[in-house]
Amino acid sequence: TFVWTGAGSGAAATLPFPVTKPGRHDFVVTVVDARGAKASAAASVEAKTLAVAITLARGSSRVPIGQTLSFTAQVSSSDGGAPPPGLVYRWQPHPEVGFAPFEGAGNTSTARFAKIGTVKVWVNVLQKDGAVLSTVAESEQLEIEVVLPALTLRAMPEQPYPGQEVRVTASETPVAGDAFITYWWEYAGNAINPGGGANPRVYTFRPKDTTPVKVTAHAKAIDG
Repeated sequence: TFVWTGAGSGAAATLPFPVTKPGRHDFVVTVVDARGAKASAAASVEAKTLAVAITLARGSSRVPIGQTLSFTAQVSSSDGGAPPPGLVYRWQPHPEVGFAPFEGAGNTSTARFAKIGTVKVWVNVLQKDGAVLSTVAESEQLEIEVVLPALTLRAMPEQPYPGQEVRVTASETPVAGDAFITYWWEYAGNAINPGGGANPRVYTFRPKDTTPVKVTAHAKAIDG
């Protein structure tokens, strides 16, 4: 018969032991034969821990809506050795942030941000055991501030005659694109036929007289 003691217990020749905590795990097995003779042996298993940290490819964590940031994950082992092979990196939060790739064997990912505000980014590191993926490390969360781009208005012509059409064009730097922001407009003054068209970045009007007409463009994130 077999008797296992220490970090695990059992009565078979083989002792399955799920490692759930890092550090040293000691085992003693005692074998007893049919005549009652005994023999013992001891063994130890040192369970390593993994840690992961993420860094930005550029220094600033402030990004205009619709733009991208690139991230790198660096895994380290508690014993200073190389991380095990076959790790899988899963970037979060998903699908709130558009990661490319969201999951894979590579330790880098590029994220596109579609919502104004502060978002926390992190990565889970998983290891494959057969068909099962188990989390072995999770990074600290990195705060990203997503802001509207800088807006510019241009009127053509800048000094129109009464009744002449004026075309006001809004642009953002960097360009966010229609998938991320939309515009709404307002005006104050004596204007004829004010309004927008198919292009949300363009507003037209005709001044009724020589008094100034004030046009304001408001940019709004489509997702909040």
